Amino acid sequence: MSDQSVNESVQATEIQREASGATVEYTDVRLLNGTYWKAPPKVCRGDALLALDKEECGTATRLCLDLLVDNWDQVMFGPCLEGAVFELQQERRPERVSMLDGYLTLFLGVTGDAHFHLCTDVHRGLGREGVDTVVAKRRQCSRVSFYREFSAGRCVPGSWELGCEMAMAIRCVHFFYQIHFSMLSKSCKPLIGLDSPCGMS
Repeated sequence: MSDQSVNESVQATEIQREASGATVEYTDVRLLNGTYWKAPPKVCRGDALLALDKEECGTATRLCLDLLVDNWDQVMFGPCLEGAVFELQQERRPERVSMLDGYLTLFLGVTGDAHFHLCTDVHRGLGREGVDTVVAKRRQCSRVSFYREFSAGRCVPGSWELGCEMAMAIRCVHFFYQIHFSMLSKSCKPLIGLDSPCGMS
């Protein structure tokens, strides 16, 4: 956790300039695996999972739970690849959520059995043979970044988003905010190093 003053700016980890003239600023979140998920693999569901704190749950898992459960009505989410962007929104707070062997599973509200799995923590495999460590590392989320995009000539961001990437910079899911970062739940804010992201206004 950073001891920065709330009045200090959060420095962008990376700045990309697009051919269109737009600028995208990325601010990485420091990822730590959860202490709860030590071997052997165990399943955790519902309220027991939601009650785990950031250290027990792991940074990426806790952040996904904060966004998809606690702030379910404030974000759209889905894969975001060049040429294919999914912007999904839940109709109600999800009731079924679980974690097993590094995979967070969330059932999508009123859409019956529709659900997704996202590898947010350490993945070992459930069988006797386990899973190859190279494969396991490739599957796990390896980078989480808050980012904001400025159109050419603009000083006010046009969008605030959060992206999760796997190894080899494969984008697995993006969260599209309908609100500014500062409106997020208090549990999300410290993940970028500030109790209040004033520097990201």
